[in-house]
Amino acid sequence: MGYLGYVVIIAVLLVGIGVLGAYVWRLRRVLSRRGSFQAVVRASGHERWHRGVAVFERFQIDWYPSRSLKFSPSRTWKRTDIDLEVHQETTSDLQVVKLNTPSGSWYMASTPVAVAAIVSWMDAAPPVEEPTDW
Repeated sequence: MGYLGYVVIIAVLLVGIGVLGAYVWRLRRVLSRRGSFQAVVRASGHERWHRGVAVFERFQIDWYPSRSLKFSPSRTWKRTDIDLEVHQETTSDLQVVKLNTPSGSWYMASTPVAVAAIVSWMDAAPPVEEPTDW
């Protein structure tokens, strides 16, 4: 193998290390955000679960897939559009929530603590109408 072969191998290794570094940096950055938790999601009617990180925002939940280099969320659910169904615990370390939205239903599985946080976040929503006096 000549000089050019070694240059190509080194260039491929450097690109691979750069992509891996960007992936790890992005994942650490998303996981270090306030209100982030690990969750797997799947669309209703589909069998495959997708691993990622969900982040509570003020009026929405953003979901970032683990296997991606994008810094923007792949899925966003607005709090006003979500109708929440909490399913009974299937195991002691995993609980499933169904997010019913006008665009379709999604299942999200996470720890019971994270599911309790989702329910609390939904309950903390501002009122949709002004209260009236009796």
